[in-house]
Amino acid sequence: MTDGFTGNVMLKLAEGEARVLFRWIRSAIQDGGFLTRLGGLLVRRALGGLRDRMDPGRIGAQPLLGVNGNAFIGHGSADASAVYYALRTARTAVEARLTIRLTEALELLRSAS
Repeated sequence: MTDGFTGNVMLKLAEGEARVLFRWIRSAIQDGGFLTRLGGLLVRRALGGLRDRMDPGRIGAQPLLGVNGNAFIGHGSADASAVYYALRTARTAVEARLTIRLTEALELLRSAS
């Protein structure tokens, strides 16, 4: 766990690194020879699925921890799709009782020390 500022910095760093990594992969495939491009075509669908899983717009929001309740942080530049996914993420967390379960887990850790 971390404070909100540090967590946000880490999240932005991870998002930026993912974008750079995909650019490097695309460049390596485009600059490679025939076999490299053929291999790129073979893994395109798998990499596309990975890109979708790492897309912040598809995740939408992350829970803000340290708040006594459910609060979620989304991107300031979120489009309608990102807002949809943010609401879906929030619903999933509420249905899974995330705040309650985290509180219980932290209490167990505190009592064990």
